Amino acid sequence: MEAQISEMHGEVRRISEQIRANRSETNTKFDSTSQDQQAKHTAVRSDLGSVRGDLTTMRSETSMKLNSLEKRLMGLEESLKNLEKSLK
Repeated sequence: MEAQISEMHGEVRRISEQIRANRSETNTKFDSTSQDQQAKHTAVRSDLGSVRGDLTTMRSETSMKLNSLEKRLMGLEESLKNLEKSLK
């Protein structure tokens, strides 16, 4: 009877150790996954910042080009008006 009780206590200890080992492994995997997700999040934020900067630059360049085209168009309209006046 005592041998069976001792064997049962041994089995309980082995199961407890197995549970602790499984928890530790699960926690390690969770920590690793969490760190991976944080790294991905940081990379995406960095990429978004770069894209935002690129878009701002493109917007500025486009605005400058449109202003330049608008000035050229106004100059052409003025030239066309002067030409029409000279032809009359």
